Amino acid sequence: MTGFDVSEVGVMQARERAQSAGFKLDALDDDVDRFDYGKEHWDLVVGMYEHEMVTRNADKITASLKRGGLIVVEGLHRDANQKGVGGEYYGYRSNEL
Repeated sequence: MTGFDVSEVGVMQARERAQSAGFKLDALDDDVDRFDYGKEHWDLVVGMYEHEMVTRNADKITASLKRGGLIVVEGLHRDANQKGVGGEYYGYRSNEL
Protein backbone atom coordinates (compact mmCIF):
# COMPACT_ATOMS: atom_id res chain seq x y z
CA MET A 1 0.00 0.00 0.00
CA THR A 2 1.19 3.51 -0.79
CA GLY A 3 -0.08 6.68 0.82
CA PHE A 4 0.97 10.28 0.78
CA ASP A 5 0.20 13.43 2.67
CA VAL A 6 1.61 16.92 2.73
CA SER A 7 2.06 16.70 6.53
CA GLU A 8 5.41 15.24 7.63
CA VAL A 9 3.91 14.54 11.06
CA GLY A 10 0.94 12.73 9.52
CA VAL A 11 3.24 10.60 7.37
CA MET A 12 5.39 9.72 10.38
CA GLN A 13 2.30 8.73 12.38
CA ALA A 14 1.02 6.59 9.50
CA ARG A 15 4.37 4.81 9.24
CA GLU A 16 4.45 4.12 12.96
CA ARG A 17 0.88 2.82 13.08
CA ALA A 18 1.35 0.63 10.01
CA GLN A 19 4.52 -0.86 11.47
CA SER A 20 2.89 -1.57 14.84
CA ALA A 21 -0.05 -3.26 13.06
CA GLY A 22 2.25 -5.32 10.85
CA PHE A 23 1.24 -3.63 7.57
CA LYS A 24 3.65 -2.81 4.78
CA LEU A 25 3.12 0.86 3.94
CA ASP A 26 5.07 3.13 1.66
CA ALA A 27 4.17 6.48 3.24
CA LEU A 28 5.38 9.54 1.37
CA ASP A 29 5.55 13.21 2.24
CA ASP A 30 4.17 14.65 -0.99
CA ASP A 31 1.66 17.10 -2.40
CA VAL A 32 -1.45 16.01 -4.30
CA ASP A 33 -0.62 18.34 -7.19
CA ARG A 34 3.02 17.24 -7.50
CA PHE A 35 2.63 13.50 -6.81
CA ASP A 36 3.58 11.24 -9.73
CA TYR A 37 0.46 9.08 -10.05
CA GLY A 38 1.95 7.15 -12.98
CA LYS A 39 0.03 5.44 -15.77
CA GLU A 40 -2.04 2.29 -15.25
CA HIS A 41 -0.27 1.75 -11.93
CA TRP A 42 -2.90 1.44 -9.18
CA ASP A 43 -5.70 -1.04 -8.51
CA LEU A 44 -7.39 1.41 -6.15
CA VAL A 45 -7.11 5.13 -5.50
CA VAL A 46 -8.83 6.63 -2.46
CA GLY A 47 -9.44 10.36 -2.01
CA MET A 48 -10.81 11.16 1.44
CA TYR A 49 -12.03 14.70 2.02
CA GLU A 50 -9.74 16.01 -0.69
CA HIS A 51 -12.57 17.81 -2.53
CA GLU A 52 -11.18 20.21 -5.14
CA MET A 53 -7.81 18.43 -5.03
CA VAL A 54 -9.44 15.30 -6.46
CA THR A 55 -11.31 17.13 -9.21
CA ARG A 56 -8.26 19.26 -10.04
CA ASN A 57 -6.20 16.07 -10.54
CA ALA A 58 -8.97 13.87 -11.97
CA ASP A 59 -7.24 13.26 -15.32
CA LYS A 60 -4.00 12.17 -13.65
CA ILE A 61 -5.85 9.99 -11.14
CA THR A 62 -8.00 8.19 -13.70
CA ALA A 63 -4.99 7.64 -15.99
CA SER A 64 -3.12 6.09 -13.07
CA LEU A 65 -5.69 3.30 -12.61
CA LYS A 66 -5.06 -0.17 -13.98
CA ARG A 67 -7.75 -1.65 -16.22
CA GLY A 68 -10.66 -2.48 -13.92
CA GLY A 69 -9.23 -0.25 -11.18
CA LEU A 70 -11.44 1.75 -8.85
CA ILE A 71 -11.46 5.21 -7.39
CA VAL A 72 -13.25 5.75 -4.10
CA VAL A 73 -14.03 9.30 -3.07
CA GLU A 74 -15.34 10.34 0.31
CA GLY A 75 -16.28 13.93 0.95
CA LEU A 76 -19.02 16.44 1.56
CA HIS A 77 -21.43 18.27 -0.66
CA ARG A 78 -20.79 21.98 -0.22
CA ASP A 79 -24.46 22.60 0.65
CA ALA A 80 -24.22 20.22 3.63
CA ASN A 81 -21.61 22.11 5.64
CA GLN A 82 -20.79 25.43 7.18
CA LYS A 83 -18.42 28.06 5.87
CA GLY A 84 -14.74 27.34 6.40
CA VAL A 85 -12.23 29.63 8.08
CA GLY A 86 -11.78 31.51 4.81
CA GLY A 87 -15.49 32.34 4.76
CA GLU A 88 -16.32 30.08 1.83
CA TYR A 89 -18.11 26.74 1.65
CA TYR A 90 -15.98 23.73 0.80
CA GLY A 91 -16.89 20.38 -0.67
CA TYR A 92 -18.17 19.03 -3.96
CA ARG A 93 -20.76 20.79 -6.09
CA SER A 94 -23.65 18.87 -7.61
CA ASN A 95 -22.46 16.64 -10.48
CA GLU A 96 -18.83 17.67 -9.91
CA LEU A 97 -17.53 14.12 -9.61
